Amino acid sequence: MFKTRIHWDISEITSLASLEGKTVADIGAGSGRISFLVAPLAHTVYAVEPLSSFRNYRKEKAAKMEMHHLFVMDGTLDSIPLPESSVDLLITSNAIGWNLSGELKEIERVVRPGGTAIHLLHTEEQAENLCHEILISAPWNYHCIQHAMDQRIKIKYYKLI
Repeated sequence: MFKTRIHWDISEITSLASLEGKTVADIGAGSGRISFLVAPLAHTVYAVEPLSSFRNYRKEKAAKMEMHHLFVMDGTLDSIPLPESSVDLLITSNAIGWNLSGELKEIERVVRPGGTAIHLLHTEEQAENLCHEILISAPWNYHCIQHAMDQRIKIKYYKLI
């Protein structure tokens, strides 16, 4: 059965955190869908991705769109190439969970106090979400919002750091 791709609307992010004048990191950025979604509102966007093909695509697209405040970087969620307390908002989209403990520690390192971490996920209704219990429990204590649509679930985890 053909499944439609799940898209995130900017309001699904801005309902959790302001982007205006903020420094945002999109980690595990892939093709940059989230990076390009937040860039018109954010002051600076770091799109971090380990795959060079995705990085090259984003660099070319950002140059064509004259988004000089969108910086493409090589890195992973458990080794983010940004200084401590350097971003106001960190976003992942279906990128978290490969090394969850290391990833969450790294997120806490780069997000400024008072900043926000948001993890956007989508999954099949019957799929097991192995990260859920860890994210919502101590010491991480993320909030979770789920919305079912067309046999899929959109999940947002968010936390004020």
